[in-house]
Amino acid sequence: MADEVRYEYLRPAQIVERRSTFPLAFVPLGTLEWHGPQNPVGLDGLKAHALCVRAAEKCGGLVFPVVWYGEHRESHLMEINAGSGAAIRERMGFANEDFALGYMGGGTIFTQAEDYLRLLWKIASQVKSLGFRALIFFNGHYPLTHYGRFVEHLARRHLSLPIWAGHEGELLAEVGNPGHGDHGGKWETSLMMSIDAARVDLESLRASGEFVGCGADALESSVDQGDIWTREITNALIAKANSLLDT
Repeated sequence: MADEVRYEYLRPAQIVERRSTFPLAFVPLGTLEWHGPQNPVGLDGLKAHALCVRAAEKCGGLVFPVVWYGEHRESHLMEINAGSGAAIRERMGFANEDFALGYMGGGTIFTQAEDYLRLLWKIASQVKSLGFRALIFFNGHYPLTHYGRFVEHLARRHLSLPIWAGHEGELLAEVGNPGHGDHGGKWETSLMMSIDAARVDLESLRASGEFVGCGADALESSVDQGDIWTREITNALIAKANSLLDT
């Protein structure tokens, strides 16, 4: 049985021991949104967290809870911005007026973006205060990468904290394996099946006879394919973690 790597489950002495041998923190970023009828709405965060855990079990480091909240939900959200947004809202039983411009009550779209940047900056500062020497913001929800990268540059300069921020497709591209990533298609659905197959119901997608907010290739998803991709991502994540500590 692998050692526990989830920060919130560990006692103080266990944290000190793991941090002393590999002082890197993994912070998964996610959101809650539609990923097709076959997938859980938390796929992005579940995916990112599980991959971080698998990497930490092999290379060391500690994995923090998923950052589920605080992102700019009036931009890059399937329920609003996708062409299938109205169909998704209907299937989820959401009222259109509850998603009108300004529904988040957080000021302008720029103010909401700043709020999320401040949240990530606070997390980076907290990670530094907890004795870590490097941080990976591993982003399961691809649009959040821009925010993580901005904080990455700030933290390197003002916190002396090496950070890498990005999603699994970018991570693989950096090691010469580009072209990966989708939204609720074969890629993400297979990864979710590898992580927790019981949470995926391909039959519900097949029975619907339509592909609302997900790729048509999702029906080609499989645990075996997900296992292959999961191993590739985990290995790339381990390499990235080691390189940050060597900085």
